[in-house]
Amino acid sequence: MADNDRIWHLNTDGKQSYGPYTSAEMAQYVRTGRIQHSTSIWREGWSDWQRAADVPDFGGLIRGAGQTAGRNAATSAPTPTPTATPAARDASRSEQTLARLAALQQKMLRSVQRLSDRISRK
Repeated sequence: MADNDRIWHLNTDGKQSYGPYTSAEMAQYVRTGRIQHSTSIWREGWSDWQRAADVPDFGGLIRGAGQTAGRNAATSAPTPTPTATPAARDASRSEQTLARLAALQQKMLRSVQRLSDRISRK
């Protein structure tokens, strides 16, 4: 399966999101109960997270798995509100990686300079 098939993200607790996953993986998560009607789902192009039960790709599967809103309302937490989209977190990770690479580059340049100084003294 191609990486561009991995488009779905899920958030079960309002703190940590997971993904990307394929549609087949998400359907399996519905069948095993990892995704329930109140699980938040997001994909690139959406402005906000949506309840799994409201997403056409998964709503029918959830109802078919017996996870209707009425049965889980007493035990499910409210739909979590994400603090950042997966794209924003990816951008933050990229910035952190670039900062680490820049620091490593500076360290390597200092090492090369010291080695060059030693060689020129001989």
